[in-house]
Amino acid sequence: MAGRPRRPNRDREASDPPGEPEPSLAVGFVASLPLFAAYECGLLLDPSLRRNGAEACLSFPLSLVDPGHAWPRILGLLAVGLLALLHLRRKGVDLWPSLRGTLGYGVLAGLLLGPALVLLSGFFEAPPGQALHWDVPAGLPASPPGLFAVLRLMGGAAWEEILFRVGFLGLLYLLAFRSATFLGVRASFARLLAELLGILGSAFLFGTFHLDPVQRNLGLSGEPFALEVFLWRVLAGTLLGGLFRWKGMGVAAWAHALLNVGLALGAGPGVFR
Repeated sequence: MAGRPRRPNRDREASDPPGEPEPSLAVGFVASLPLFAAYECGLLLDPSLRRNGAEACLSFPLSLVDPGHAWPRILGLLAVGLLALLHLRRKGVDLWPSLRGTLGYGVLAGLLLGPALVLLSGFFEAPPGQALHWDVPAGLPASPPGLFAVLRLMGGAAWEEILFRVGFLGLLYLLAFRSATFLGVRASFARLLAELLGILGSAFLFGTFHLDPVQRNLGLSGEPFALEVFLWRVLAGTLLGGLFRWKGMGVAAWAHALLNVGLALGAGPGVFR
C-alpha cells in the first residue's frame, strides 16, 4: 500500500539468530563495562600499577576536575553506561542475548587471535642483515603478573578499543569516504577504500602509540622500537579493526583483553609456534 512506512530494522532483528551480538556501539559499551570495572579495581587495589596510555588520553579532560583521582572517570563511565542502557531500552533491543553473543564471540576471537598473528607474521621477511625474533612476544614481562596487573591489562584493552577503533578508525573512515566521494569515486568503492584506510591507519597508530617517545608525552613509559614487536602490534591492530567492523566494539574489546592476558602469562609467539 502506497505511503505505508516500512520497518526494515524490526524485520531484520526478528530474523537474526538468537545470541547474535548486536553490532552497535551502545551494546559494545555495555558489554565492556566489566572490563572497565576490572581496570579500576586493578589500579585501586595496587596503586603501584601505571595507567593505560589510552585511558590517560581519553580521561585527560576529567583529570582537570579532580587530578590524580579516579572518581570522575568512574562516574563518567557509569553515566555513559546508563545512557547506553536507556538508548537500547528505547529501541527495544533484547539486550541479554546480544551480551551473551558478544562475550561468546569475544572469547572465541581472543583464543584465535594469537595463532592468527603467528600465521600472518610468517609472511614478513627480515631486512637484509637483520633477523626478526618472533619468539620474543610483544610486551611480555620478565615474570607472570599478579592478579591486579591482569585486571589492569584486561580493562586497558577496552580503553584502547575506544581510542583506536571507535575513535581513530571511525575518524579515518569518515575522512577517507568523504574525500573519495568528493572526488567522484563510486560510493561502493569509496566505502571499501575507507574501510581499508581506516583499519590499516588505526593499526599503524596503535603500534606507534606503544613506543616510548609517544608514551613519555603522557608521563608514562613505553617500549623501544623493535621491528618485530612493532609489526606484531600493527598486525594485532589490523585484526582487531576487522573484528570491530564485523562484530562491534564489545567483541573486539573482549578479544583484545584475552589476548593481553595470554601474552602477559607467557602465551607469546614462541609458545604458539
